Amino acid sequence: MVVTLSSLHKPDINLLLVINIAIQYSRIMTINYGKRMGDTDFRKLSAELSEKGFLICHLMNVADSADFGFIATEKTKISYDIVDGDEYIMSVDYRHTASYIKAGFSKVMPNIDFNRVSTATTKKVWAEPKGDTVVFTGHTDGNKNNYNDYGINNLKYYDDVYMRTQVTNGYEGLTLKFTVTWDCITIQRKEMIEEMMVQEVLADMGRLQKVFEGRLKLKKFGYDINDVTINCHFDAKTESRSECTPDIVKQVRDARKGV
Repeated sequence: MVVTLSSLHKPDINLLLVINIAIQYSRIMTINYGKRMGDTDFRKLSAELSEKGFLICHLMNVADSADFGFIATEKTKISYDIVDGDEYIMSVDYRHTASYIKAGFSKVMPNIDFNRVSTATTKKVWAEPKGDTVVFTGHTDGNKNNYNDYGINNLKYYDDVYMRTQVTNGYEGLTLKFTVTWDCITIQRKEMIEEMMVQEVLADMGRLQKVFEGRLKLKKFGYDINDVTINCHFDAKTESRSECTPDIVKQVRDARKGV
């Protein structure tokens, strides 16, 4: 729809700006590898991937490879010691419990009181990823966007094409997900959409799959990387949707072999 300034009253100028806002195209491809991985194995997988520069971290924070693996963690426990003068009586977990004991026995034990005790213990555990967003420190065609800054971690390509990669391990199974978005000022032809949202990011999708599946196929994890379920579709803010054609799905899977 074309709206001219002459057809608008002064208060309507903001409406013109809204009308000119770009349409956003998105392509979402999810590769499901089957069963959910056990928590400890998933933490071990994350550690293996981090050694390859494939870091699973929070949406807006960059993880460091040192955050993964079998690491020392410190846990602090707070408790309250009940005492009668210098004599220790017992320990309780909550302050309100200690207060009740003090109040209840103060008439027969005038010196009863309680002390807050902080006990720190250190043990080694397999580190848990803090999120599901992937930051890849290896070579990519896209620029690493917000890698060392606040904002959504993703890869940025030509003409405002972005790709976010996620790894999830939930009730739906273990998945690798790519979300490609493209902001445009006009509606685009189908051929151009495919060029920008498939070909532009294809090599990086191949690289990320190759690294992820290279660890996942190890015998200790027991996954068949060729036995997968793939869901892929295009969306637009116009609420329209079209399924990815089989050749697009094949191109993405074959991209693993070309990098």
